[in-house]
Amino acid sequence: MTVEQGRNASRTQVSFAARKRLVNDQLSLTLRLIDPFGTSREVFTMSDPRIFQVSNRRNVIRGLLVSANWTFGKPPKRGRDPNDLVGPDN
Repeated sequence: MTVEQGRNASRTQVSFAARKRLVNDQLSLTLRLIDPFGTSREVFTMSDPRIFQVSNRRNVIRGLLVSANWTFGKPPKRGRDPNDLVGPDN
């Protein structure tokens, strides 16, 4: 992307996540790995008539997130029952 002071090159980062639903879909466990291979980087090139500068930054943002969510109650089921459909008369 070209910006006023130069150019922002690509930014990269790899993350993985997995979710498991348990207890009749009321409990959800999530595991997320942030940048497990250390691939996070960004490159910026700045240029004007007096200076040319290239910045290559590697961010150390590795992490592991674990979360648990509990849902109270259940949303109404929507099936193929014609009475579930909302039309212009309803």
